[in-house]
Amino acid sequence: MNIIVTGGAGFIGSHLCERLFTEKKRVIAIDNFVTGNRDNIKSFEDNPKFRFIEHDIVNPIDMDEKVDLILHFASPASPIDYANLPIETMLVNSIGTLNMLELARKNDCRILVASTSEVYGDPDISPQ
Repeated sequence: MNIIVTGGAGFIGSHLCERLFTEKKRVIAIDNFVTGNRDNIKSFEDNPKFRFIEHDIVNPIDMDEKVDLILHFASPASPIDYANLPIETMLVNSIGTLNMLELARKNDCRILVASTSEVYGDPDISPQ
């Protein structure tokens, strides 16, 4: 099973990749390192079930292999990042999501989109 994890070099994405390895899944991590960190995936580089693609998903991507599942976690994930990267955050959560939906359609696979509610600002009521 080939699983794409967008934001695969981020904190949550890299831990998700690691978990998927324990379940014997093949992981294709995609990240552009806007907020992700190469050190988060360094220990996976020699794993034959891991492939890393440095790519900004705001730009379409074609895969040369069948994709069975997309876990879309690419997005700056802290209030500091939102303040410093408002355009990038908006684009990855809109155009990037659209591109991943298109990739899911082409592969006839499921997609899980995850984000933090903090991208919408401070709530009037918490928890949301």
